[in-house]
Amino acid sequence: MLIVIRLLGFLAIATIGSSLIAFVMTRNRRWLVFAMQVLRLSVVVGIVLVLLYALERLL
Repeated sequence: MLIVIRLLGFLAIATIGSSLIAFVMTRNRRWLVFAMQVLRLSVVVGIVLVLLYALERLL
């Protein structure tokens, strides 16, 4: 499970980074909005995973 979490985190960071590079190169705000959406989704998924991990440790 931990390797899946690391892989998803790496993919999220790579997606955000490439979107920011695309924004800098094209000045198209669509890439900036996409990067923010990926960041927001990554934070939500991270919080859910941390809560599930904490719940698992309690049980």
